[in-house]
Amino acid sequence: FIAYSRRMGYKAASSAIHSPQRLQKQYSPSFYLSFYLGVFQMIKLEKIIFYIFLFSIPLQTRIIIWQWSKPFNEWTAGYIYLTDILLAGLLVLWLIRSLKKKAILKLSVSDRLIIVFLIISAFSIFNSKIIGLSFYRLAKLGEFALLYFYVKANLGGMIELSKMAAVVAGSGGFQAVIAIGQYLRQGSLGLKIFGESVIGINIPNVAVFTADGHEYLRSYGTFPHSNVLAAWLLLAIFAFYFIYLRNKEKSNYVWFLFYSILLFGFFFSFSRVAIFFWGISTIPFLFIGFFARKIRSAVYPLLVVTVITCGLFALLFWPQVQARIHISGDEEAVTDRIYYNEIAGKIAIHNPLGIGIGQFVADLSNNFKHYPANFYQPVHNIYLIILDEVGFIGLVIFLAFLISNFRNNLRNKNPSAFYFLFIAFLFLLMGLFDHFLWTLQQGNFIFWAVLAAANVINRAVDS
Repeated sequence: FIAYSRRMGYKAASSAIHSPQRLQKQYSPSFYLSFYLGVFQMIKLEKIIFYIFLFSIPLQTRIIIWQWSKPFNEWTAGYIYLTDILLAGLLVLWLIRSLKKKAILKLSVSDRLIIVFLIISAFSIFNSKIIGLSFYRLAKLGEFALLYFYVKANLGGMIELSKMAAVVAGSGGFQAVIAIGQYLRQGSLGLKIFGESVIGINIPNVAVFTADGHEYLRSYGTFPHSNVLAAWLLLAIFAFYFIYLRNKEKSNYVWFLFYSILLFGFFFSFSRVAIFFWGISTIPFLFIGFFARKIRSAVYPLLVVTVITCGLFALLFWPQVQARIHISGDEEAVTDRIYYNEIAGKIAIHNPLGIGIGQFVADLSNNFKHYPANFYQPVHNIYLIILDEVGFIGLVIFLAFLISNFRNNLRNKNPSAFYFLFIAFLFLLMGLFDHFLWTLQQGNFIFWAVLAAANVINRAVDS
């Protein structure tokens, strides 16, 4: 479009986009052909950017644009990420393509509920103590909603489900290799270009655990925390299952080696919730598939590799596995979650309209003075965060959106569609035990992309 604007003027180029008939009358067939070849290249560029964006979701490459509290706190600062720039480019190309086609965005019930939720979140700013932080969080929520609209509008069309799954699995493999290296080294690998956190067993506020009298590091990948790495690798493992079952005739030992690397990287996160959800969903699926005649030949080698990999990991790292299996009521991870839930409940009772989007940690630091720096973090439950920040009405609207998002596809009998709906449901359950799906860039991208895919999964599978 830019090239042809230079050649024939901006107005003429614009009229060409909106009126191909006028273009056909005024210009030669060769020019007409080259114009649409240019449009085709633009669509191809949009696809490339989307898959690069998808692969780059784990990267923390960013700059800090503002911080609203001192000392520095992750939850009261603003950032621009590399993935923000990629997504912005993607949305601009989508807008140009939509204008060219004169496409009208049809809003479903779930779409309208998202818009209503955004409006309620905007009104919650009137209750905020740090106005700038709330506007930043509102802008981020709008960005994630746009990602939801983009994936929903294009999955099954310009975006192919199988390629999307392949990119997620490939990105997961890259993260798994980094995770394995971090655990073996018990520290970061120096991958600052990818935004890798500086981690080690002697660095404060890093996820470690004690086993057999020694401290061990939980791998991060390039994520800000081990639990976010586990969520991404959980999604990558499910993506691998989908690709494998669709291409079981082409499978070979390389596939199973890749799968074993995924599992090892996943286990090195030592994330109890994610590994538990993987276990209760994958193990029954593999054993049931083993006794089903239609897919037994495909599931059998997958089951064998899963059992061997899990057994080998347990054999090599049994003290660590045993330490993570054992959960004590006095453990910090348990007591902290209970304490934060109690605080969130009191905030909700005293502030039924919410304290303002993005204000939970700011309110915590204002009401609880002289605590250690790592105390000031969100409650580990995304639904309680929404309740506290946006209020009861906001939470009701958000839950209505989730119900509407799943409702149309629940009656579908297609196994592939049901498979993806189940994955989305697991992530909703994960939101009961951690906050990263709502408070961190990477977690939000995972959350909203999965919700969008669940909404249009019938169309995506059919295509």
